[in-house]
Amino acid sequence: MSQQRSKVLLVDDEPRLLSALRRRLASDFDILTAESGPLALDILASDEEVGIVVADMQMPEMNGIELLTRLREEYPQIRRIMLTGNSDQETAIAAINEGAVMRFLRKPCDADELRKILNQGFEELKFMSQGSIEGEKDDTTEADHASTRRAFINLLNAELSTPVSDLVRAVTELSDADDAFDPLSTLTRVRDRGEYMLMLVGRLIEFARLPHLSEKDDTSPHCEIVSIVADEVEQLRGLANEKKVTLSLDARRRKAAALAKGQEVRLAIRELIENAIKFSHRGEHVSVLLHVEQDEVRIMVADSGRGLTESVAHVANSPLYVDKDGHAKLHEGMGFGLALVSTIAKLNHAKFHIAPREGGGTSAAIGFRRPVTTQATNLG
Repeated sequence: MSQQRSKVLLVDDEPRLLSALRRRLASDFDILTAESGPLALDILASDEEVGIVVADMQMPEMNGIELLTRLREEYPQIRRIMLTGNSDQETAIAAINEGAVMRFLRKPCDADELRKILNQGFEELKFMSQGSIEGEKDDTTEADHASTRRAFINLLNAELSTPVSDLVRAVTELSDADDAFDPLSTLTRVRDRGEYMLMLVGRLIEFARLPHLSEKDDTSPHCEIVSIVADEVEQLRGLANEKKVTLSLDARRRKAAALAKGQEVRLAIRELIENAIKFSHRGEHVSVLLHVEQDEVRIMVADSGRGLTESVAHVANSPLYVDKDGHAKLHEGMGFGLALVSTIAKLNHAKFHIAPREGGGTSAAIGFRRPVTTQATNLG
């Protein structure tokens, strides 16, 4: 990209709506407007600084999906947002799943909500156009990696102790119950804790297999990362639909190699997307972005959900350290999901960074090195 894109183009056939939105957003953004799809295309042909287009779904001549589909083909770097009425929401979700639209907002659109989404859109645009993931280059040894694995296993052991203790307390309550005791709530707690334990054990088993998988894959130390990310997005659309959360993927390249173990990459990407969906509320959105540089493949998973505390972000982004007794303290204070991703990043000499988003939500970025042999041929 030759220059930083900083403008927003609003497209709607209702002049009053355009005027109202422009008035409320002009203090934060450089706003352009167009009253039809063809006029919007004329503006884009002459102005290279437009970074985000917000288009109404229902317009004469060219509707919002038709316009934004054109933009995906002709201006793939532009972030594409659609405004819809209640009757068009299923169509908008389908357009997101097909990649024509990156997210949608319901009309009437609240200017403050649109402002937040535009800020997040420019954050995503920056990720897809320049810079690198924060964090130092990883130069750890195999001994360090063994310590990293042990630290993660220790974290999962600690995570398991909590539901086990709760199950013991619940069973004790059942055995000591009096006439006023309500067994239903306790049994519900037993079920929930049991399900959580099964999930943790499953993740523990899956992670424990990673060293073995790495040894098997030594003859092929790289993976085709675009298809891995696309597959995981499709696998998790069902979970997103259950939560009434939209999920978009922006991967402008169809193919790119990463210097990492495919099974480990898949597990990390799945964890990031799944967590983003789980921590989002009904009507919110999860963006998955993939960007290829000469020496790095970067993936960002960004949500508009509950957000992340600075303390957790600090722990997640801290390097492995060892206390005075020689124990690895990586992941202390971090949930097992982030710990899993952080561990996989370290095992693959990758960068991992997570941070709160402006206006709410969390963005997590992971960057894998590219094989030297493909750097010259996969720049397209």
